[in-house]
Amino acid sequence: MSCSIKSPLYYTLCSVDQFDGSIMVLGVFDSLDAVHYRMKRCYVTCGDEYRIEAFTLRTADQEAVSYNEQLQSKREHEKAEREKVEAEVYKAVREAEPVDLS
Repeated sequence: MSCSIKSPLYYTLCSVDQFDGSIMVLGVFDSLDAVHYRMKRCYVTCGDEYRIEAFTLRTADQEAVSYNEQLQSKREHEKAEREKVEAEVYKAVREAEPVDLS
């Protein structure tokens, strides 16, 4: 899987406790080589589980732009849905049989 965000990747090495599943972060690294060397320092026994996670570093400006794009998209979707419902109601009213109120 590739990441389209053009920001640095950071990796965490986590140890998963084999008895209760709790997770302990062993470190944050700038490359997989660094993760590899940190793993070589670990005392590993049968049943040990480790997890490597990749994260991107995002600034407040990048998040603000993403938030505003999401908000605009949400508003456009809500408007389209509202117009769709209004059109269906208008169509139903036009096709309804007249009611005799006498």
